[in-house]
Amino acid sequence: MNPAKYPSESTSYNENRLSSVVQNTRESMLFALSAAVSIKTRYIEKRGNVYQFVMRVPTDLAERFGRDRIRESLKTNDSKEAISKANARLWRLSKPL
Repeated sequence: MNPAKYPSESTSYNENRLSSVVQNTRESMLFALSAAVSIKTRYIEKRGNVYQFVMRVPTDLAERFGRDRIRESLKTNDSKEAISKANARLWRLSKPL
């Protein structure tokens, strides 16, 4: 076996293995991030340039509220600010009455 050739093969193998691990980690992180983002943006809709909080009211409570959806403007065109405001609104709505 040629000793000069062995380290380069080993290095190439390690680099390929590391690249594979990094790629799998990157894909896992992107999947987790996309799941988190979809949860965060579930109650956000954009109408024109402004984001709105929209939440369906459960059917057993719709009569009490007099409507089947809660819709209110978040008064922002910035998506990150809209997510923050929507999460705060969702938290307030989820507290017991």
